[in-house]
Amino acid sequence: MRRQGKVGFRFTSGSSTVVPPEYDEIRDLHHDGLLLVRQGAKWGVLNAKGRLTLPLEYDAIRATAANGFVLPVVEQAGRFGYLGPDGKLLTPIKYATAAPFAQDVARVTTATGQPGYLDSRGREFWDDK
Repeated sequence: MRRQGKVGFRFTSGSSTVVPPEYDEIRDLHHDGLLLVRQGAKWGVLNAKGRLTLPLEYDAIRATAANGFVLPVVEQAGRFGYLGPDGKLLTPIKYATAAPFAQDVARVTTATGQPGYLDSRGREFWDDK
């Protein structure tokens, strides 16, 4: 739904929640009723009850799907982290690079350049230098 240049959202299955048209953009993750929402230049996450699970303070949230499981990359001030399936941060926003998940593993790099991997539970595994 759209009103005065803003968009809202009406869940069609699993929830009768209506998100009022107060966002500039809404993207449905198609995962447990989570929505990516943008106001101005900042992104956040709404749950199926219309509550923010992640505040509107992130520069970007990029959703990718691997094996049917969505773990979006979250960006803030040039650093990256991952969103968990509950709509909250799976990891801190601390990585210099964060690749999309592939087969439940994602490649990351620390601020000091240390390469490693992250599993879908947020556990880190580091390469030997």
